[in-house]
Amino acid sequence: MNMQNYRPVALGDTSTLVLTNENGEILVDAKGKPRFNEKEWLQWRKHGPLGNIPYTIGGSEVACTMDLSPWVTSLELYNTKKGIKPIVKKEFNEEAKEAGHVFEPFIVEMFCNIMTRKGHKIHYFADTNMYQCGRVKENANGEPVIDRFGKPILAYPFAVANLDGRIKLDGEMCILEIKTTSNSWQNRHVIEDWKNGVVPIYYELQCRHYMAVTNLNTAYICCMWGFKESECAIIKITRDMEWEEELLRSEYEFIQMLERGTPPNGESANASLLLDYYSRLYGETSSVLPVVMLGKDHKNTIQTIVSLKNNMNALDERKKAYQAMLDQHLIKIAPLFMTSQKGVYEDENMKVFIDVKAGKKAHEVNEDALKKNNPALYAECCRFNPSFLKAKNKTEYNRYVLPRELSGNRTYKITVKEKENVSM
Repeated sequence: MNMQNYRPVALGDTSTLVLTNENGEILVDAKGKPRFNEKEWLQWRKHGPLGNIPYTIGGSEVACTMDLSPWVTSLELYNTKKGIKPIVKKEFNEEAKEAGHVFEPFIVEMFCNIMTRKGHKIHYFADTNMYQCGRVKENANGEPVIDRFGKPILAYPFAVANLDGRIKLDGEMCILEIKTTSNSWQNRHVIEDWKNGVVPIYYELQCRHYMAVTNLNTAYICCMWGFKESECAIIKITRDMEWEEELLRSEYEFIQMLERGTPPNGESANASLLLDYYSRLYGETSSVLPVVMLGKDHKNTIQTIVSLKNNMNALDERKKAYQAMLDQHLIKIAPLFMTSQKGVYEDENMKVFIDVKAGKKAHEVNEDALKKNNPALYAECCRFNPSFLKAKNKTEYNRYVLPRELSGNRTYKITVKEKENVSM
């Protein structure tokens, strides 16, 4: 196929998705901006503006279809598109999402300023369209496949895109993708990757999907973890047609799973992520339901689980034994430190630093004095403790106690017994 022969299909403008009151008047936020219609937007994402696309795959979902997302497995995405909702709703950091929207204009401006200072001619377009991949199906002779109405049939109608923006950089139209990441110490390795020009695979797949949909050859991804130029990474991603073909085929296979009703088997998923999803999917367990009898076809799995559990228990015992041995040797040098915090040992092979810290209890506050001198502040800082109520008046506790909410976590306790002692 001549890749330059197609244009993306503009399905609709997302800026029109605004909330209105009963009189049809547009509702605005505190800054006077129209309030976004999240509910209608979710319907667009599922089936397009006209509701005529059975299943869609957007840029942020590509990594999920391949089990390369750190947040969502392919099975969860499959069930979501099939309308199967988990019992326990997934907790989502709304503040982080809101912060991303708030900082996006600032990051766009930072990107444009940096590229201008580097000598580039740049123009930014706030593109709010939803696009559909315009590639047309071809027959064995490379000719477009036409439907009975004489209209070309799209090869990947499920592939849609919503861009953060487009830029014209030195005369070339490119995609601009905006990201933010935490500047915390725990996130230092991620930041280091960004600084070294390494884009997380799930974000790179998103950009490559966008290039396939829009038929653009370059995407720039700009990530910030602060407010300074030194806390900003700009990485150029160039289109790779072989990778793109593989990507689109993989997406097509996922769509076929949806159409056939055959969910992913989970073998390629992150096990911890999938177990978390199963916990949320099924919710609370019940002791009144029948015992699940696992057949001989699960023999290898159960034997492996038991073996791994035994190994973990053995490691716990070894850890305790090593700690006891370590303590026996520490008592030989402990008196030397007295009240010193640091010690050093050095020979021809190594230099060992020893730090000694005395354990301390948590800070306590003179509550009586605070209550007397600042009763309002004292009352504001006092937190209700259900345990105190239960201990003081169990009847009143039972009267006001609420049902326990499901956390979404589930544990699997493994107990092995000799066969002659087994009882259900």
